[in-house]
Amino acid sequence: MIARIPRPLPALLIAPQGLNFLYDHETQHESLAWSPEPELDRTNIYRLAWNVSDGDWSTLGTGLAPQPTRLSAEVLYVREDVWEQFLQRARTDADEALLEKLADWRNPSRVRPRSLQRNH
Repeated sequence: MIARIPRPLPALLIAPQGLNFLYDHETQHESLAWSPEPELDRTNIYRLAWNVSDGDWSTLGTGLAPQPTRLSAEVLYVREDVWEQFLQRARTDADEALLEKLADWRNPSRVRPRSLQRNH
């Protein structure tokens, strides 16, 4: 999975716990198993998004750019601002089934507690 991530690697990758440590170790690039803090620039952050089918994306992701890269049947590599727009569209459409799929633990949705942030 890590080898399939397009180069150059992002400034920050959002990935599920465990995979984030492996990514850090193998690439020497930063990864986080939390949603990014609000002040961070989403255009420099990418995430591994789980459980988004091609049908889900074609329904709600139309017109969003840049389009994600499919890394496996389960995983998309998507820029964070695009991911957040996709989630907002799912909420607006009240697609409960999709929102339930996306609530998977592998899609971090909580910002890390302040006590775990650097320099705090």
